[in-house]
Amino acid sequence: MRCRSTIALLVTSLVVASASAERLAFAIPIASGQVGGIVQNSQSSQPNSASTGNSAIEGTIVDAQTGEPVRKAEVTAIWSGSRRTDNSGVDPQSVASDANGHFAINGLPAGKYRLRAEANRFAAQSYGSSRFGGRGKDIEVAAGQSVSGIEFRLMPCGVVTGEVHDESGDPVEGAMVQAIPVGRRRGFQGGNQVQTNDLGQYRLYNLAPGQYVVQVSVSRPEEQQQQAAQQAYVPLFYPGVTDPGSASTITVDSGTETQGIDLDIRPVHAVRVSGRVVNDSGGSGTQNAYVMLMPAGLDPRKRMGAVAMMSASRYGSNVSGPRGDFDITGVPAGSYWATANLQDDQRQYQGRVLVQVGDADVQGVSIPVSAGVNLMGHVRTDPQRQFDYSKLVVAAVPADGMMGGEGVAVRPDGGFVFENLMAGSYRVTVSGFPEEYYLKSVRFGGGDVLDTGLSVDATGGSAQLDVLLSAGGSTISGTVMKDGKPAQATVFLVPDAPRRDRQDLYSIKSTQPDGSFTLIGLPPGDFKLFGFEDPDPGVVNDPSLLQPYEAKGTSVSLEEGQKQTVQLELIPAQE
Repeated sequence: MRCRSTIALLVTSLVVASASAERLAFAIPIASGQVGGIVQNSQSSQPNSASTGNSAIEGTIVDAQTGEPVRKAEVTAIWSGSRRTDNSGVDPQSVASDANGHFAINGLPAGKYRLRAEANRFAAQSYGSSRFGGRGKDIEVAAGQSVSGIEFRLMPCGVVTGEVHDESGDPVEGAMVQAIPVGRRRGFQGGNQVQTNDLGQYRLYNLAPGQYVVQVSVSRPEEQQQQAAQQAYVPLFYPGVTDPGSASTITVDSGTETQGIDLDIRPVHAVRVSGRVVNDSGGSGTQNAYVMLMPAGLDPRKRMGAVAMMSASRYGSNVSGPRGDFDITGVPAGSYWATANLQDDQRQYQGRVLVQVGDADVQGVSIPVSAGVNLMGHVRTDPQRQFDYSKLVVAAVPADGMMGGEGVAVRPDGGFVFENLMAGSYRVTVSGFPEEYYLKSVRFGGGDVLDTGLSVDATGGSAQLDVLLSAGGSTISGTVMKDGKPAQATVFLVPDAPRRDRQDLYSIKSTQPDGSFTLIGLPPGDFKLFGFEDPDPGVVNDPSLLQPYEAKGTSVSLEEGQKQTVQLELIPAQE
């Protein structure tokens, strides 16, 4: 097993609007069972006939702490150049390092490549990256050229150990313990999960250096659950809290073992939540519905929301009987959304109600479900001119992060329709437009809903979405500096704090080799500019991750059509 993440965060990758200046969209939660997030895979493959060449990349892999060669490391060359003239792809090509840590990837077509190395007991690394999970730098090879001298200095992974005991002080065998990456680099560093042995001991290994929270969950035999119907074992986070936001973070250093991370599990008071799913649409029955209780107030895009959602997904039940009855046991006190989902051959039905759980059983919960509505809209441009609307995608992103989102293609005439859109509050986003444009307004029912959000109810209505793209945006040009000299960086344009849930207001662009950059098509308003040496894209999904860098940003105030010039100071990767 290599040092890579095993935690599937409930997010999808960022949506970009163009290749040069990217407009970033917040992640849309995905259905249970799907795997989302930013995933970096390395696969061994033989190049196809369209991806062979006569260039090569060679180098060595060593242990960063000891300088000793690392054998059997997998090194992968991943094509990062532009599309080839014959419109063919270039497969990733992988080799293993030999006993001296040497590797050579031969038969490469000329072009640019990203190089990635991973080995057992070491953190995976991209060549030229200054942080774990960083994208690294391109290696460019000409036709017939052999690029040599590439060196990877891999950092050994860390280990976390401890014991799990029950309320009587006895060791718990078979408890599931997880190390969940958190902090600035979460989603990129490795995680792990193991079961305790007969002595209640666990050993979490192959952890990339960084910060983690440690979670334990346990399932007791069914007969014990019946004997203690008013008690349940809920997931706990070190040092023994149920709220992941209150958990202590464990710092894992390279090549070290963090010991004594012990957890004591105790049953908490739990009750039964029961009720009925009612189909308000009068169509399909409710026999195939599924009900889940999710803690209210979670946002899987921010902080520990995704971790809490994974822990909470245990509270669910299939509907039984023709009347749509459900019964969920072992629910601790708290505020929950009781969400019901149902799908037949033609449509999807959904509904949710807020349920307060205290010391007593909660009975008679009624969850009305209904089919979604069809919502039509149209995209137009200002000024009006010839425009290829067919490249656009309009998306409705749930404002609370708890429901599925939907993206639809725009027709050549600018029209689009959301089919079966569930009741709720949404942010409307648009992607695929040229970078000289920005999303100026989204009008619905007589008002602009860009800031307030789009509210959709189950009754539908005749109102349509009017989406306006403007070519009258602002321009910012500048240079990123380090120690008085130009430096390459990734520039983030971030809206002021009150508007950081507006994904259309974010922009990102890499500088030229001389540190210069230009952002065009920017909307009016107050912003901050940051020049990161090697940024974590998570700062866009989770604006709170920007807090340590707020003082390092440069404030700008933009008016429509304005041009500004700025100079940014590089924020080093180690910060």
